[in-house]
Amino acid sequence: MSDTSTSRAAREHARGAFKAVAAAGGALTKTVAALWPYLWPQDRADLKARVVATSALIVLAKLATMAVPFFFKWATDALT
Repeated sequence: MSDTSTSRAAREHARGAFKAVAAAGGALTKTVAALWPYLWPQDRADLKARVVATSALIVLAKLATMAVPFFFKWATDALT
């Protein structure tokens, strides 16, 4: 097998992988659109509050995860 056929095969494989990722993106939006009425029901204010609170807690957890290395750095610097 020559280098040309190997690189051609690699390009074809990469193209196929890109198409698969692009197709998956469209499926995600359709899935979210189909599930949206269950996540945000029009007549249930209590469920809407739970969704908002849960989303806020997830964002807070991500921020805490990002802040921990900085706290460790500050603690280490304070020891020296």
